[in-house]
Order: sequence, then structure tokens, then C-alpha cells
Amino acid sequence: MDIPLMADYTISFGDKISLVMYGNRSRSITLQVSLNGSINIPEVGDVNINGLSIMEAQSKIEEIVARALTGTSVDVNVKQAGFRKISILGSVKSPGIYIINPYLSVIEALRYADGLSENTSLRTITVRKNNNRTVIFDAYEYLVYGDTGSNVSLENGDVILMSETDNFVKIKGAVMRPKIYEYNEDETIEDLIKFAQGFESSANRESITATFLENGIVRSSRVVLEDKVPLNLRELNISSNVEIDERDIEVYGSSVSNGSFSKESYSTLIELIDALSFSPNVFPYFSMLEQNDNDSFGKEIISFSLADRSSLENINLKNNAKITFLSRQDVDDLQFLAKFNDIEFESLQRINDLENQKNEILDAYFESAPDSFISDIDLQLAENQKERYDENPFEPPSTEYDQELERKELLLQELKNKVDTQTEFTTFFQKRLSEIEYELNVAKNGFKELRKRKISDFNWTTEIIEYLERNSLIVNLGKDKFLFPLTGNFSPNRVIDYIGRDASNYDYQNAKILMKSFDSPISELTDTILFQSGGVFSIPLVLEQNIQVKILGNVKSPGEFTVPINSTLQDLYVLAGGLEPSADDKSIIFARESLKEKEKIALQSAKRILIDSIISRSSSASGAGNIGSLLPLIELSDKTKPAGRISGDLSFNSNTSKDLLLENGDTIVVPSKSNVVNILGQVLSPTTVVYDPKLSYKKYVGLAGGYNYYADKKNIYVIRSNGLSQPLSNSAFRNGYYEILPGDTIVVPRNFSRAELLGNLSIATRVISDISIAAASLNVIAD
Repeated sequence: MDIPLMADYTISFGDKISLVMYGNRSRSITLQVSLNGSINIPEVGDVNINGLSIMEAQSKIEEIVARALTGTSVDVNVKQAGFRKISILGSVKSPGIYIINPYLSVIEALRYADGLSENTSLRTITVRKNNNRTVIFDAYEYLVYGDTGSNVSLENGDVILMSETDNFVKIKGAVMRPKIYEYNEDETIEDLIKFAQGFESSANRESITATFLENGIVRSSRVVLEDKVPLNLRELNISSNVEIDERDIEVYGSSVSNGSFSKESYSTLIELIDALSFSPNVFPYFSMLEQNDNDSFGKEIISFSLADRSSLENINLKNNAKITFLSRQDVDDLQFLAKFNDIEFESLQRINDLENQKNEILDAYFESAPDSFISDIDLQLAENQKERYDENPFEPPSTEYDQELERKELLLQELKNKVDTQTEFTTFFQKRLSEIEYELNVAKNGFKELRKRKISDFNWTTEIIEYLERNSLIVNLGKDKFLFPLTGNFSPNRVIDYIGRDASNYDYQNAKILMKSFDSPISELTDTILFQSGGVFSIPLVLEQNIQVKILGNVKSPGEFTVPINSTLQDLYVLAGGLEPSADDKSIIFARESLKEKEKIALQSAKRILIDSIISRSSSASGAGNIGSLLPLIELSDKTKPAGRISGDLSFNSNTSKDLLLENGDTIVVPSKSNVVNILGQVLSPTTVVYDPKLSYKKYVGLAGGYNYYADKKNIYVIRSNGLSQPLSNSAFRNGYYEILPGDTIVVPRNFSRAELLGNLSIATRVISDISIAAASLNVIAD
């Protein structure tokens, strides 16, 4: 072992001794001290070295080897120390016999007994050695003064006996480490001060008060360093000298000529400001003066504005004045810092959620994996632990939590590398794990960038941020909020100029300012207003006057159009020159972005329900059999692009087209007249066939190969070319006849009862199925 031994290390059984012989005999051997305390040296015999120091063992072995092997010298060293069995008794929480690391001293060994009792003495630790020798150990020599030589090393059979005492004193006041210490009655007050690491610089060494118990009465008296510790001492208080702060005026800020200024030269704030130089980067609307308040014996903070000279008048400078001027960068950083906690929490919450999802995937995969796979993982864990033990046998064994983390790491690597025995089940877990790890990396990188954002050197404490927030005008720019530190009189249009947003985006004519004392909001932006804490300045966004829409297909002038807000679909038809004769005005496709987003959210929610179901079912033998039917639905949800279709009679001059208001991003497709019928869903071969007025819906289903196993024959429905759907129920027709029209889509839904799906799982499958079929039928019409 490379761990150095203590100077007084004593050899004991179990130690491995290294002997290097040279001279007439040259060899290097390692021998273990036997239970009788001896080592057997080849050609020499047994040599008892138990209880000897390394130097003593060296001398003894050298002498014996020299007699047995003439002309041979030897070097002796301890290659590896054996474990020690000791007893820890007395005033400890868990007295008993312990097997300990051979390199531990008395202080380090005490942790095996779970700590000390309340009144345990560290000044009189008794160590009874195996050779009937007793050592009294004062732990303060090591703990307080750092005397490593005083720390007793331990041997086999040693007994550590911890006694109790009530000689404890609380040292408080102007010392470096005020705490409770144990004292001996022959020590001085100066010794106790050393225990507390000495005086603070502010200590009054002539004012030390001792509190002690005398004849049942608690008394106190002044003491000096040379005095002996009083009997029954309870407390020692070291007084502090009074510090009078008479520093010069200090000016802070990156946009001002900062530094120290003589307080004798400037009695008022305005005198000092007139003597300072400011850069164009200074923020003129808010600065702070912090100084002693001579009346209340505390601190006062006064805010003032360089832009309002009246706010500087009648402010006298007092002792310990600190003046801070903000820069424009400081104000920009304030916007970030005011939101930082919320942003940081959301980022950490996202990372935590993704880590939990990752663990769920690994747990489910582990639960559903074959026994041979689990055995391989456990075997690898055992091999890793053995390697760590071989490298360092004294390292504590892994906790259950550490083993669980290591198991998941091994499982993660195995799942990533599992390509030789791919199954549909394994592929699902690999794909889901890959998605989560990608999102996790994005979230972690975003969090790192958040933490790396550079801010100015301003003294950003929590108190300063809160103070600036309380003294800021809250400027609501549409949905954005800007904190504008402010004091004194201000003009709203100056605030607008400073923030510097694009004026064309905001409706300044309808801007409002509200202060607590105002009876009603102020809308005149050129007025001069006295700021009050909690003021709000709201500037609404300019309402969009125009929107962008597209109309494609069979119209006279297809393309993208800019139309006024509140335009209708009929207005767009007219703007595009009307419909072509080939247009099928009963099959017009109207796609809206806001509806696509809602359908996208619905798909994601449904997909999450399916994934959770697969994970939970994979851990049970009864549920694992139904997983295969859910995997295609997840793949379908990934492939489906929501249509966002508005259905109904959207034909030229219809009531709907005249009433339906357009939104930004709307897309309208006018298809050609169709002469086909689509058959989708649970049929053997989904297809599109030429329309035949003589055929019933059953005949059309037959042309698609007929029903498959999962078909729900009782709930077949048709999607008309205008997007509306109608059920083909038995009450609506007889003998399978129902009027099928050109452009119709016949949908044979899935019989969900066969998959034994209940509750949210049934709803999720229907959501995915309905949205995907609607998108598929729309694609057929558009094509």
C-alpha cells in the first residue's frame, strides 16, 4: 500500500512484511505475520515481531539473518497492514468491539461508535494497550494545536475508554471561533482563548468577563489572560471595541468617475454631483445614496434622479455615504435578474421531468427483460465492485442507491448497443429513450447558457434587486414587462424613448399611466408626472390591420393575399376572381393554423397516454401481451400531420362563406371535381376507386378487400367531401344501401373493445385514429 504509516506504528498479526535481502543471498519476499506474531523467513526460521515498531523489527531481523546467512543484509518494511480489532467503551453512543482500518488513529476510530455522548471528555481519553500499558490522550493537542505526534496509533486488542466531565465553558464575543469548549482546571484564560482560535481584531483584550458558579450562586467578574480558570466556569465573554465609521464618500458605478471623495469637501449631494463626470452610458433616472442616519442610529437610503435636478436639492451628505449610479447595462441586467428565478425553476423542472421519464423507460425495460439479461447486468455490477475493492480494499462498499444508479447506467449502455437481437419491443424502448435524451440534452444546454449569461459588475444582491423592483415604473409593452427604475418627476415620452422599441408596433394614443394617488389614468405622454412606487405604464400593441391568407387550386387567381382584418371567405373568393368551372365547391378545404395546433396538442397528449400504458404494462406478465397492438398507434401519431380543417358548406356565396371571418395564416384549397370514393380504416387494402352510383357502401368495402380482424362493423361512417361525417347505422339504411356520393370517404373504425382498452387509453386511441383518418381523407381530396 502507498499509504504512509505513523511513526509509532506497531506490527501485528495479519500485516504483510516486505523483506529485501542482498549480499551473499539476494531475494525479495513478502511474508504475513501469523496469529502467533511471527514470520517464517526461508533458511532462517520463525522470527516473532509482534508488537515491535518497524525500526525494532528491522534491528531484530537484521541480527538473526546475519547469524544465519553470513554476509547477507536485509531491509524490512510493512507492505500492507492488516485490520485491527479494538474496543471502544464508555461515553459513546454505540460502545462495542470493532474491526477497523489499520491506518486509523484514536480520533478517527471514534466515528465507528456513532459519535460521542453529550458530556464526553476529549481531554482525558484513555487507551489501554495490549501490553498492559496505558496512554492518556488529550485530543485538543491534535484538534486545536495540530500536533499530529500526539494522536495515538492503535494496535490489536487496544481499548479506548471515553470518560465524562462537566468542565465545559461557552466562549462568546470577539473571538475567531465562538463555541463550547472543554477545559482543565489547571489552565489559564489565555489557554481558553487559544481554543477559540484567538481574538478578533475588534476585541477589547482588557474587557474579558468570566461567569461561574460559586456556592450555588452564579457570579461574574473581570479576568485577565494570566488568571487561572475559575472553578465551575460556565461562560467567557470577550467584549468588542466600538468601531466608529468615518470613511470618505464612496462613489460606485461603471458610468461615473467613481472612487473615494473627501467628506470635508462636499456637504451636499448636489455639490458632489456637480464635481463628477458621467459617461453617455449612465442611466439618469435613478441613483441611490446610502448613509448613516444620525437621528435613528441606523441606515437611510435616498433615491434621486439626475434627470430631475429638484430631486437632488436639500440632501445633505452624512457619515459613511455610499452613492451608486446605474448604467444602461445595469438596467438591462435587472430585466434578466428579475425573471431569473422563474426561468431557472422552469428549466430545472423540465430537466427533472425528463430524468424521471428516462428512469421510467429504464425501469420498464429492466422489468420486462429476460432473466439472462438481468443476470448479465448483476454479474457486471459484481465485477465492478470487485475491481474497486482490489484497487482499494478500505473503500466503503456501495450503498443501495449507488448500486441502483450504476445498474441504470449499465442498462442504458446495453439498451443503446442492443442491435444484434432487435425486436419490435426493444426498438420501441430505444426510440423513446433516444427522444428523451435528445430533449434532455437540449434542456441541459439551455440551462448552462442561462447560467453563463454575463451580467455587469454591479453589486447584485437580493436586497438590491428587491429595492429596485419596488422603485421601478412597471412598463407593460403589449405582453412584455419592463422594469424602469425611477424617482422624482419624469415625462412618459422620455421613458418610451429610452426603452427604444419600434414605435410602429405600439398604440401610444391609447397608452395609460396609473399611480396609487391618481383618481384616473393619465394618457397625455408629454405631461410631467411625480413617480410613486407601484406605478404602471401600459402601452398596448397596435392591432393588426391586415392579415396574410392563401387560396390555391381551381380559382381564377390563386396565390397569397394580404386582406383587411374582418375579411370573410366570400371576400377572398371575389379577390381571387371567383371559382373555375372545374372547381368542386362542395369539397373546399379550409385549413386553420390555430386548429392544427390544437390537434397537435391532442396528438401529443394521446401519445403520452399510450407510452405510459406501454411502460406500465411491460412490467407485468398479464399486460405485456397487449402491448403489440399499441405500438403501431404511437408510430401513427408520429406520422400524422394535423389537418386543422373547418368543415361545412364553404361554397361560393354560401351563408357560411359570407359569415366565416379569415385569420392570419389560413389556407383554402379549391379542388377539382372528383369522381372517386375512398375506403379507409380497418379494411384489408385501403384504396380509392371510381365512383359507381349503383354500389352500396358494403360493395365499396368489398373492393377494399373486406374487413380485417379489428373492424368495427356497427360504427362505419362516411366523411363527405365537405368534411362533415355521417354514420352508416342500421337505422339509416336497409340491405346495406346508403347513398354514397363522389368524393366521399368510407371509414371502417377500429373495434377498441377487442384490444381491451379502457378509460383514458380508449380515448387516446380514438383521438389518434380520428385525427389521422381526417388527415388521410383530406390528402386524398387535395391530391
